[in-house]
Amino acid sequence: MVNDAEDVAFVLYCDRPDWNDITPIHLDEGPNPIVSIAYSDTFKDVYGYFRAIVVANERSERAFELTTDAVQLNPANYTAWQYRRLLLEDLNKPLADELEFCRDTIENNPKKLSSVASQTICCFQTKRSFKGAEIHRNHTFK
Repeated sequence: MVNDAEDVAFVLYCDRPDWNDITPIHLDEGPNPIVSIAYSDTFKDVYGYFRAIVVANERSERAFELTTDAVQLNPANYTAWQYRRLLLEDLNKPLADELEFCRDTIENNPKKLSSVASQTICCFQTKRSFKGAEIHRNHTFK
């Protein structure tokens, strides 16, 4: 899991043997970008692999873990949140865990509306999952 852009304990996906079957898709800014963004190596690596799994429509546990890193690096990336929600459903992941992840992301990035939107959608899904349960502000169920 990435805690910041240059976490020393983070292993790049290109250095992980379980990802050697994926060819990352790197951002192509064209031959003459007006303003080139200086992305960190970690960011370029994570999003290169993220683009590749989206194109391949991979629905796996490792893809889900990759979305965790993608969202942590850029909590405003709506596509990463949307793909994560698809994986939550396909992999039947516990929504309570996702609510906690969303809460932590919002607390660390309160102005990123993509994380708020994802939490809202997760709440609606959770409410449907717990018949008759009410979702309270602190995300407990009664």
